[in-house]
Amino acid sequence: MKDVFTVEGDEAGDRFTLAQLVIDHSGIIVHANSRAEQLFGYEPGELLGCSVENLLPAHTRERHRQQRKEFVQRQQVRQMGGSLVVHGLRKSGEEIPLEIGLSSIQTDGGTMTMATILDVSERQRAEEAYRLFLAASSHDVGNALANVLGYVNLVHELVTDEASRRYLTRAALLVQELSTVVNDMVVHVSASDQTAVCQPVDVYQLLSGCTAAVEPQCKAKGLQMRVSLPASTSVMTDPMLLGRIVQNLLVNAVRYTKEGEIELCAVVTAGELRISVRDTGIGIPAESLPRIFDDYYRDPEARQVAPLGTGLGLFTVRRFCNLLGGSVSVRSTQGIGTTFEVAVPVVTSGAKSDQNF
Repeated sequence: MKDVFTVEGDEAGDRFTLAQLVIDHSGIIVHANSRAEQLFGYEPGELLGCSVENLLPAHTRERHRQQRKEFVQRQQVRQMGGSLVVHGLRKSGEEIPLEIGLSSIQTDGGTMTMATILDVSERQRAEEAYRLFLAASSHDVGNALANVLGYVNLVHELVTDEASRRYLTRAALLVQELSTVVNDMVVHVSASDQTAVCQPVDVYQLLSGCTAAVEPQCKAKGLQMRVSLPASTSVMTDPMLLGRIVQNLLVNAVRYTKEGEIELCAVVTAGELRISVRDTGIGIPAESLPRIFDDYYRDPEARQVAPLGTGLGLFTVRRFCNLLGGSVSVRSTQGIGTTFEVAVPVVTSGAKSDQNF
């Protein structure tokens, strides 16, 4: 059996420079190509007969043992790539991040599992360097854009002829669009490490802050903002994630609405916060609806209305909704408008004040 795997496995491993292991139904390694031995720091033939769990950190072995049994029962293919990264353990005790593809193979000894393994250490280091660079550069770019916007608004207050004021209004909107693009990129790069940290949040205060942030754009475009929010109820959720969700939806609504109104509604029910953002904008073609939450996707008509944009806003909305254990849905009709609905689970912790709204 070893000879069969050695011929086919080592050639494939050398060709693609990927490590490969073949594991039997009880988790014993029956074949390891030279790349796998090098990756985990073992001598030739030393891995044969070892449990595959030996190549994992101790605290993950029991969970992996259960997952391995489930995989053997299902006999499904798991492709490499995506966001699934596990940690392997070298003979020296060093942990390494890995991407692993799995497939079932038929042998004379029965059904076995072939694992194709990629060391992603270098990629993760490059991604971290990119995150640091983007964070530093975006801070400088953001400050510069804020200064430009301040000067534009100052000049707007000083000039009196309407033509000049219209051009300055357009310039201010363009600067705000650029700021959104930069912010989207930063959030997207850091999203892979993002987790939900729940704390008491005043729903009215948080969502009012979101609407206040887009009011200047609404005013500049002549759009009416309608808001229907609950009394000042405190709930347990992550304010950064929830605020970013609503902010992105409002920014999109303003961006793609030429005239009419934007409406933000929220209600706290038993164990759930439901938020809707409705606009009277250009709408989304039916054929684009299945793709609008994909990263970097922008509908061709949306590109014509707003050339600037990364296609990351709605991707971030869905990702953050998932982190909160919630969901997002959309209804849209071209030429009529679009409504996004968000539902996230919350724990109500009581009213904070008796404000009138």
